[in-house]
Amino acid sequence: MKSNIEKVYSKLPKTELATQKVDLGLLDDFIKSAKVVTDMYGDAYNEKGSIKSIIKKILRDLDMANSAGQRSLNIGDNLEKATKNLGVELPSNYNSYKSRLVSDIKDIDKAIGIYKQIGSQVDF
Repeated sequence: MKSNIEKVYSKLPKTELATQKVDLGLLDDFIKSAKVVTDMYGDAYNEKGSIKSIIKKILRDLDMANSAGQRSLNIGDNLEKATKNLGVELPSNYNSYKSRLVSDIKDIDKAIGIYKQIGSQVDF
């Protein structure tokens, strides 16, 4: 007569041990590779603080450059008024400097907008 354990075992499906080892090996490989992905994402996620501080510094520098550019334009306006009042001509290179300054200020304004947009997207 068979014991209860033998009866239960006889009703269980017969599987190959080698197949189970392969399945477990694949599961282990999957778990290890998934952990690598999670770790890599965690490393990247932790860097966002560094990115935010870099963007803040860039924005601070760009704001300072923008302010300095506006002050330079004001000085240029005062120079134009002074030379007109005195009846003298502006230096020959003044207009090229002013054009460059106006162009730089536009580029700075554009860069500020871009960095603000990037900074708002860093929270992933």
